[in-house]
Amino acid sequence: MGGYRFVAHTEVKKPLLDRTYFHLMYGTRHPQGILEFRAAEKMSAMEQEAVRAGAKLRDKTAKTGQSDLFGVSTESTADIFEKSRAIGLTKIRPVLIEYLQAKGNVKYLDAAAHVMSMPRIWESDFKDLVIQLRDDGLIKIVGMTEKQRKPNKDHLLRYVG
Repeated sequence: MGGYRFVAHTEVKKPLLDRTYFHLMYGTRHPQGILEFRAAEKMSAMEQEAVRAGAKLRDKTAKTGQSDLFGVSTESTADIFEKSRAIGLTKIRPVLIEYLQAKGNVKYLDAAAHVMSMPRIWESDFKDLVIQLRDDGLIKIVGMTEKQRKPNKDHLLRYVG
């Protein structure tokens, strides 16, 4: 898209409906841009759900003339968001494995940006997946010492099957 190497999007929901209002698109030529975009998405996700819950409560109060006994609850909108995230999380393992098989040695940032281009996938999810794949014997994290618990931007990822 537009000559950008990395492209990601996130959904912005309608305040009163569990439907997409618009998709916010982001394109960058540097992999760090995707990591920053997803970090911003992570910080704003729960705020969006809280605002939506408040809007739904105000709308319900205006329609019925009665306020909710327990106030604002973000549970239902947050559940929808988490279900959507869970679906995405099930898809990232084969995406990363296929990418590493095709590319050989891959910089951490490039692999992270590739996987995090998928909606609602955050760097913590990516790091957890990399560690899981290493523990399963499918990848090697080149440059990671025994003292390090998580991979970082200085590491290379290699598929070893």
